[in-house]
Amino acid sequence: MPLVVQRTKVPQAFFPVPTLLNSGKMELLVSTGDVAPDSDPMKRQLRLLNIEDSENDSLLLRRHLTRAGYELIFERVDTLEAMTAALDRRTWDIAISDYVMPQFSALAALDLLKTRGLDLPFIILSGAIGEETAVAAMRAGAHDYLMKDNLTRLVPAIERELQEADNRRERNRAEAALRNAERMATLGRLASMIAHEINNPLEAVTNVLYLLQHHPTLDSEAKDYVTLAEQELARITDIVRQALSFSRGATGPILVTPAKLVQNVLDLYGSRIQAASVTIDKRFQYHGQVNAVEGELRQVLANLIINAVDAVGEGGRVAVRVSLARDWRKLQRKGVRIVVADNGSGIRPEHRKDIFEPFFTTKGNKGSGLGLCIARQIVEKHGGSIRLHSSVRPGSSGTAFSIFLPFKDVAEAHLGRLAAKVAVAGQPGNA
Repeated sequence: MPLVVQRTKVPQAFFPVPTLLNSGKMELLVSTGDVAPDSDPMKRQLRLLNIEDSENDSLLLRRHLTRAGYELIFERVDTLEAMTAALDRRTWDIAISDYVMPQFSALAALDLLKTRGLDLPFIILSGAIGEETAVAAMRAGAHDYLMKDNLTRLVPAIERELQEADNRRERNRAEAALRNAERMATLGRLASMIAHEINNPLEAVTNVLYLLQHHPTLDSEAKDYVTLAEQELARITDIVRQALSFSRGATGPILVTPAKLVQNVLDLYGSRIQAASVTIDKRFQYHGQVNAVEGELRQVLANLIINAVDAVGEGGRVAVRVSLARDWRKLQRKGVRIVVADNGSGIRPEHRKDIFEPFFTTKGNKGSGLGLCIARQIVEKHGGSIRLHSSVRPGSSGTAFSIFLPFKDVAEAHLGRLAAKVAVAGQPGNA
């Protein structure tokens, strides 16, 4: 049977919907805003995958939920192939399934979700199902079952399962954050040890190059080579300094201007950008300040911009935006959004979930796998968040990183709580 799909506009609160910025044949993913102007704030949006062979039953389900106040993004499927395609197309909030269909079943749908590792609330809505069958379905992974002729429990069941799914995700995030904190603590100790070991030889080499540069018998060509060596050594020294700063913790937050920091980073890497023939499309719509640790925020911006330059290669384009925004998680929070977008080949879907993990890199031997991991840690330490959007579609490929930084009161409170935790952890008996 053909799919019955109700097309509904999706609010942009979770992540700014990317649009195409055309320039000749180039296309860039850039952020345009936070909330869709035509989205009804009084309705609760629900992305529902209906596994059902009866078009009439599906229509009745939609009517019931629309009357209950849901703004539906709805798709009906009745085969394994159709459900697989629907899962590929979008993320769903919940699945509501008939138990037995001519070409599919609720148990087969649950097997598909397990195979794909998806924690999706799953409610069976059937016309006739015995108690033993219902228990078997619950053991297979269904979260609830109801009868089609009695939908009074449907909305409470949906709300309960959505809340429990949120709770599971929050627990998973907390556990992942704890594991990440342990890895980062180990990384900090390792960075400190390596930096200290490298620092003394670096100082000796720096002194030798200085003496060589001022040697009276050195010809001009040799002096040029020494100057080049000094420049590269300065880069290594800067990396060591960052490693030590990362392991010790940086100085306190101050009021900084994100637009100026972005410009400073662009100026710092100007020769590298020019050598790569990369076009920078910058637009600063906000020139105000946020509370942040300046060196750390500069480190985040440098990492994102250089990654973008490396991703596009010669002749590519990178867009940088700074604007006022609201947090996509808590719309009452105001702050600044910084977007760095490129028109490179994009990040493959299977790599996106690991992109912020320590030591994960797509650059082979050229990357350490630490840049984005540290960037996320810095942004979250400031009470902000960082999001990734990427496309690998030919003709519209590219990647956009979007950072949200809250204004002073929120960031200051978050940094203060973090400093208090660090102080308590450092006291005897808390190690």
